[in-house]
Amino acid sequence: MPIDKIIPSYLNKSDDERLIKKNEMTDALNVTVSTDTDGNAFVLKNAKGTISVLKNAAGDLIDTDYSVLGSCVDQEDETVYFAAYDDSGNDHAIFKVDMSATTPTYEEVFSDLLLFESATKPEYVDMDVLRADVNQSGTIVPILYFTDGVNSPKKINVSRAMDASDAGGYTAASADVKEFLDVAKTKPVHQ
Repeated sequence: MPIDKIIPSYLNKSDDERLIKKNEMTDALNVTVSTDTDGNAFVLKNAKGTISVLKNAAGDLIDTDYSVLGSCVDQEDETVYFAAYDDSGNDHAIFKVDMSATTPTYEEVFSDLLLFESATKPEYVDMDVLRADVNQSGTIVPILYFTDGVNSPKKINVSRAMDASDAGGYTAASADVKEFLDVAKTKPVHQ
């Protein structure tokens, strides 16, 4: 009997399982959806797996107290952003991994307890990245939008958050850090 080596390449969640064709699947686990300029948009490929050890530029390992709750990929920059919840309760963080480097390393984008304000650990964080020209200067910066479904939606200008020299940047000492993070700004009290 010949071995059937047809690999499913289409997702079909609407038909009954008995009516699914050989090149269709009902669920897609451990796959990535690729988009490229060669006309191969939305092609399913096997996931490459995970990096066993992720270090920063100094060679330090990421803290083991963190639980990753969500991530998103910036295809243009070949960058992965992920939200990490600090189980010890010190500081929650958002990290950035540059996948274009030969040895991918992580950098901290921002860390503060205000990232996830609820008393209980969120189950999942939905994240997405938008590339925008925020100052009409021609410089495109990534802006990260995320929500845990419990707290108000938040956003972070990645370039501004990582630039410690920016006087108006996101710093844990800033009294207005909540205003920087919240998507829905509070109303002014005075006219």
